[in-house]
Amino acid sequence: NPGGIRFGSSEIYNVLDAAFGSSSDNHIVDSLVVGQAIQGGVDERVLLFVKLADGRALDDSMRKAIKTEVRARRTARHVPEKILNGVSVAAVNVTTLRNPECLAEYVKLGEELRKEVS
Repeated sequence: NPGGIRFGSSEIYNVLDAAFGSSSDNHIVDSLVVGQAIQGGVDERVLLFVKLADGRALDDSMRKAIKTEVRARRTARHVPEKILNGVSVAAVNVTTLRNPECLAEYVKLGEELRKEVS
């Protein structure tokens, strides 16, 4: 509920699939959208982790392209506050996860991101 606007992560995933799907030069292989509580839980910010196709870098121009597409296809409130490099996440259930070692990286990132808002 960033800024009091309720939406589901699928709304962002749909934009990413449409704009950065397999036919795109800037193909996003995998993504993870999460909400992070801020201001003592009063508000929330949207974080987007993306894994790009091999040979592609997540730079400022790619971040801008993602934000532009999300804003154009949804609203300004849907635009992720931070877009970060992510590792591929196949499922949330650790017993079915193809690469459970990736969870440690997200734990570390979570600790760093919480420091930003505390």
